[in-house]
Amino acid sequence: RSKVLSKYNSLEGAFAAMDQDGSRELDAEEFERIVVSLDVNRNDSRRLFEIMDADGDGYVTKHEFLWALKIFAPTTVLDDFKQQMVKRFGSVRDCLLRGGSKDGGKDQ
Repeated sequence: RSKVLSKYNSLEGAFAAMDQDGSRELDAEEFERIVVSLDVNRNDSRRLFEIMDADGDGYVTKHEFLWALKIFAPTTVLDDFKQQMVKRFGSVRDCLLRGGSKDGGKDQ
């Protein structure tokens, strides 16, 4: 989601750019062409397409596209947050024990 937003500024704008034939749905080729340009490998691109194609008809509608990216986003945000906490405190546990402060929540 973050790669899509950084390139297209909105999820709706990304979908419009991907829908090169104006059909208001993405086939696997349209989807892969754009997703690969975002540094996602072809295998992952195909898998993402399969996940987004909720009804399995071989096309990703705007609704499916937006729904999938909104569903994936919370996981991505939480993963990023976890990585930041581990980097800063060594573990999520240590972060929680310190109250999110390097000095243990004490005033300096």
